[in-house]
Amino acid sequence: MGLLALLDIKIISHAFLGIKVGVSVLILDAGIKMFKKMKKTKKSKIIFLFALMVMFMSEILSFHISTITILLLAAIFSLCYKGGNI
Repeated sequence: MGLLALLDIKIISHAFLGIKVGVSVLILDAGIKMFKKMKKTKKSKIIFLFALMVMFMSEILSFHISTITILLLAAIFSLCYKGGNI
């Protein structure tokens, strides 16, 4: 019995949906904590808002981009923008 066959069982599919929501809340909580601790400059706010916008648009328009991919791209952009001077 594969994973897809297990997802046909209602209680298991609902459990996975609950886990997905729980993980989303944990990621959101971590993001809020990071936002509160970060140095709030105009540049950092633009990067943060751009990453947030891409995540929301990917959900609204149903094209799937991993949150980790967005975070890595934001980190690379930030490092390039600052020239590596952290």
